[in-house]
Amino acid sequence: MFAVSRYARGHVIRPIRIFGVLAMAGAVAAVLAFAQLRVPRAFLGMCACLALAFSVNRRPTQPPRHPALNRALWIVAMALMLAALPADVRRAGGAFAFAIGELELLVLVAAAIGVLAAVVRVIRGLRADSGDRLLTGALMGIVTFVVLAPHIPPPPVWWIYPFALLVGASLARANGNLRQP
Repeated sequence: MFAVSRYARGHVIRPIRIFGVLAMAGAVAAVLAFAQLRVPRAFLGMCACLALAFSVNRRPTQPPRHPALNRALWIVAMALMLAALPADVRRAGGAFAFAIGELELLVLVAAAIGVLAAVVRVIRGLRADSGDRLLTGALMGIVTFVVLAPHIPPPPVWWIYPFALLVGASLARANGNLRQP
């Protein structure tokens, strides 16, 4: 998470590219979910928030030739991800249906504090630039992933990597908004 933040801090475009790659990966994952592969709701919801952010972005890096088509494609990608969300999720079980020891609990608490600190930093970045729609979508993606994360079926480890990319890029974008010119 912090390595991505450090990498993305170097240039304004890097966080936007990371957000775009994650949103496109969500569209691909939605197609895979329709092909009966198990894709967690948290990942699809996170990527749908990013696609929605791209559809309402008012500050593109390059002005598109056909802005209405560009917006429509992002909205279609978001609708595809939302349609692929599985509805038959168990209420019990998921990522937390195992015994936790003291060390694992300590790691879990440290991760929760780290994500909370990142969310606070992103909110400060949003307050510095309230018109940043991509950062707003990234924040909603982070919140969506955290809310739906207990429903990730084991093994959840490899679905955490895109989340870490999103948090790192969001931190870099927020730091860019907080930096005084």
